[in-house]
Amino acid sequence: MASSFSWAEYRAFQLAITDTTTGQSRTVVSNLDDLQYAQYYPVKKSEEVTIQDTWMCWKRSDYFQKPCSSPRAPASITPTAIPANE
Repeated sequence: MASSFSWAEYRAFQLAITDTTTGQSRTVVSNLDDLQYAQYYPVKKSEEVTIQDTWMCWKRSDYFQKPCSSPRAPASITPTAIPANE
């Protein structure tokens, strides 16, 4: 017997992207880790991507939905979804 709904889980990552020449940094939340993120999004050669935090999301991630928020993150850090055309 098939179930009419499904369960899903995935890991979310809070990433720090720091320009090593200028010292400027930004924070993003993604369902991609530090290595995968640099393959999907433009990252300068002078920028370094590091994982600051990670947590599990217990919902579906289809239709380019944003990752769930961290239970520890301040409200100012907004998750980003992967655009449909990338």
